[in-house]
Amino acid sequence: MCSSTLTPELMRQYGRLLEEFEQNTPFVNDCIFTVMHHIAGDLDSPQVLYIPSILKSFSKIWEQGLQICDDWVDLIEYIIQKFIQTMGSSPILRRQHGRVLGLYRSCR
Repeated sequence: MCSSTLTPELMRQYGRLLEEFEQNTPFVNDCIFTVMHHIAGDLDSPQVLYIPSILKSFSKIWEQGLQICDDWVDLIEYIIQKFIQTMGSSPILRRQHGRVLGLYRSCR
C-alpha cells in the first residue's frame, strides 16, 4: 500500500468494517488493524485514520476494554494521542471533529 491509495473513502470503508469489531472474526480484525498499523507507522500518516467512524470504534474498543493484542492497544493509544495533539493545534480540525474529541476526554 502506498500513500497515494489512502483516500478518505477507502478509510471510511475500513471504519465501517471496524464498527463491526465484536462480530468480526479475529482474522478480519487483525487484517484491519494491520493495515491501520502500516498507515500510521510505515507510511507515517496517522492523520489518515482521523475518520469519525474509526475514532468512534477506537473509543468503543478502549472504553469497553475489549480483548485485543497489545500491538493494537498501542495503535489505538497512539492514534488517539496524535489526534488530540493535532486537534489542539488545528482550528479547522477542531471544527470538523469537535464532537469526536469529546469521546476521548475519558481516555487521557
